[in-house]
Amino acid sequence: MEKISLLIQYYLKIDLKIPRDHPRNPTNKIQYSKAVLALQISDLEWPSWQDEPKLGKREDGNTACIRHNGMVVTYKPFIQRPVKQYRALLLTGESVELFDKKLRGKLEKKYQSIGEEMLKYSEPAVHDDIKPEMFNITAQNKEELKKIAKTGSDKIRDFLKDVTKAIRKELGEIEPPTASEDASWYELSKELDFGKANTSKGGRVISITKTSFSRIEPNKGKLNFTIEVPPGTDEKWSKNATGWSIELKATVKHANGKTEAKDIDCWDFGDLLIDSKALSLSSNVSMNYGATLQKWKKPSSPIAKKHNVDEWEGEQNRLKGKIMPKKSIKLSFKGLEIDLTGLETTSVDLAIIAKEVNA
Repeated sequence: MEKISLLIQYYLKIDLKIPRDHPRNPTNKIQYSKAVLALQISDLEWPSWQDEPKLGKREDGNTACIRHNGMVVTYKPFIQRPVKQYRALLLTGESVELFDKKLRGKLEKKYQSIGEEMLKYSEPAVHDDIKPEMFNITAQNKEELKKIAKTGSDKIRDFLKDVTKAIRKELGEIEPPTASEDASWYELSKELDFGKANTSKGGRVISITKTSFSRIEPNKGKLNFTIEVPPGTDEKWSKNATGWSIELKATVKHANGKTEAKDIDCWDFGDLLIDSKALSLSSNVSMNYGATLQKWKKPSSPIAKKHNVDEWEGEQNRLKGKIMPKKSIKLSFKGLEIDLTGLETTSVDLAIIAKEVNA
């Protein structure tokens, strides 16, 4: 039996605020460039096996962002994992007058033009996204816009947040609480005061964030995650801790409902420690050699040795390293391919286990 979904459509108006001191704003008051959000929501839930919507992909869960004379700047995933299947269309700037019959002739063309320009200056060079920080950069290089570089980027950031809130509201989703980029289970356990029985410390020592595991083909999966190992000065470490380790473990659920731990070769971390494979891994692995994440480098390189990478131990599904005395270690893994041959008809869960290593 084919499951038929009910489609519900919404028409919403959202304002992009024009800074009061924008050089083309003669009123010295905040003005508004109108945008229109059209939503088509299905009553079908987002499938658990389906990937999160990806930027630039014309697919469910994305919003077509349109300006000018109908130019689709990008397909943007405002909601990372929606509860329902939906598609959306966002008209901005001059495209509103062109395509929305309800608002045609009722708009202040001057402010629509300013909104058009603000969003245009928020696009990277390849015009494939809307990024508030890009407006700041562009405005700083234009004498007439320098004074609104910060306020303009803030207004665009607020606009994108309003779009996200509007979609979330119509989907019936609860807005997630604000958390830091590196929010971890440690923060939660600390907040709940866990781990005080028989120990002076509690909570996770190594944070694991930005995790996702999805099936990209029947016999192939894709894994993303980031870990951060705090420096030796961090009080969360136990007294005898000298190192850290991560391990991947799989659990398989069969069609009959039976669940079992499965020893599958997820990923060989030993490849990280082979100089000749550094280049091929650079698109999947990055590390904070400096203040920010950088592409994976040869373990024999001076900067890698400075971080003791040449002393790490890697094998299938496991990686071990030393705690650095005064610097945290941040590792980001993106798009690691997981071989699921023989498990095509099962549901597979991957656990990422992080531990401290004691002397």
